[in-house]
Amino acid sequence: DEGASLSYSESMSESRVVRLDGNAVFDVVKMPDSEEFTILLKGSRIVVHGTSFSINETAGENINVVLYSGAIDFISEGNGQKVSMKPGNSLSFNYQKSTLNIAPSFDGISWQDGKFIINNASLSSLIGFLSWKYDRAINLSGGINGNQSFNGVVHFDEELTEILESICFMLDLDYKITENGYDIVKP
Repeated sequence: DEGASLSYSESMSESRVVRLDGNAVFDVVKMPDSEEFTILLKGSRIVVHGTSFSINETAGENINVVLYSGAIDFISEGNGQKVSMKPGNSLSFNYQKSTLNIAPSFDGISWQDGKFIINNASLSSLIGFLSWKYDRAINLSGGINGNQSFNGVVHFDEELTEILESICFMLDLDYKITENGYDIVKP
């Protein structure tokens, strides 16, 4: 992601450890007879077991992780708390307070080959995912059915306004820019 920084040693064969500042999506293949792949984050680390997942560092003090396939261990450096994540989990870690919360991830949304695949996701799930991915509040105004299903693709670097315009075009809705994000409204 733009503004993200990834650093690693010159010889990844000796130590499979990287340091990440910012946002990234990883698709890691498990290597037989190889040491673990570890991602160092602010106040935490992730031990990867062959998987695909995304990391989103918010402007505040949180790191958000969504696991799409495989398994990872998320470890808080502050208190040693370890969470073994399974597909369908999302985790929010406050690196200032060393607190974390784990929750189900977004139904109908998966990661594949550099893009998010939307497969029969509800409008509410899609809006929740977009709010998380772009770190913006997106609200559905009253009277809009959040259970409507969506299929499609969201590219990792796609602009939020392009996605909102597509959603609104398909459902004959409008969106308004607010102080904190966006409201989706009936015209």
